[in-house]
Amino acid sequence: MTTTRMHWTGFTWHASPALVPRLVTAAFYTALHAQPAGRYVHPFWILDYSRNHCGRVRVGSPKAPWLERPPGIAHLYPPGTPFWEDTPNVVEGANVMFVGGEEVGLRACLPQGQSYGRIHDPDRRLLSQIQIIATIGAENGGNGFCDAQAALYGLIQLLHRLVPDSSGTSLVFGATTPEPSELVKAVNAFLASRVGGHVSLPEIAKAVRVSPSTLSHRYAAETGHAPLTAFNSMRLKMAQSLILRGLKLEAVAAQTGFTDAFHLSKMFKRHFAVSPAVYRRQIKAAKQ
Repeated sequence: MTTTRMHWTGFTWHASPALVPRLVTAAFYTALHAQPAGRYVHPFWILDYSRNHCGRVRVGSPKAPWLERPPGIAHLYPPGTPFWEDTPNVVEGANVMFVGGEEVGLRACLPQGQSYGRIHDPDRRLLSQIQIIATIGAENGGNGFCDAQAALYGLIQLLHRLVPDSSGTSLVFGATTPEPSELVKAVNAFLASRVGGHVSLPEIAKAVRVSPSTLSHRYAAETGHAPLTAFNSMRLKMAQSLILRGLKLEAVAAQTGFTDAFHLSKMFKRHFAVSPAVYRRQIKAAKQ
């Protein structure tokens, strides 16, 4: 009979099924096992992370080859994926479970021909994000769902940066995004200082001491979008935050520089694919 002693930091949320993707649980743990753990299969997406050498795992079939689980290795399992673990006496791990990986394109992130993803993460980027989610849950419980859900979106963004390694069987992080130039940093700082109002391209150019044409060309070449597009995105993210705080749409529009609630609603839906009213309902349902 297997006995396990567990030191576990995390939380399990019971949010509305209408919210997709939706965080279910996150944990940072140390487990002491009397014998190997055996077979697992879950109805959720699971990102399972090895903090120490967690023994071996086989995925999909009891006849599949055993794979070592050294520190810095994570496995991404879609729902219904069976896996078998052969664990040592001390397992230090972390995991997060969530619903809606299909809707955010995670199937396409898996190596071609494989039912799961084996991820090499020597810099522990994924581990840091899991720890953030688990800590929010441990410290705030159900009241921390919105913050934890936001951190889940950050984790999904990291997963989308994975690319196949040279063997094509495992995933690694692609090239690191280069540090922004001084011009882009200056533009972004100026835009952030004006996010509650209005700006024009000549105003931005004057603030960073270049011509409007030079600003447009260099900023777009480095970031892939225009300065005013970046400004609009900043305003909408601020609006999103204010909506989460429960402000009425008219007040949000006034604080973020939009003409009125109708203008804000139109731009919000264009950017986030849902209206502010639907977004507010989703978050409210998730808290219940």
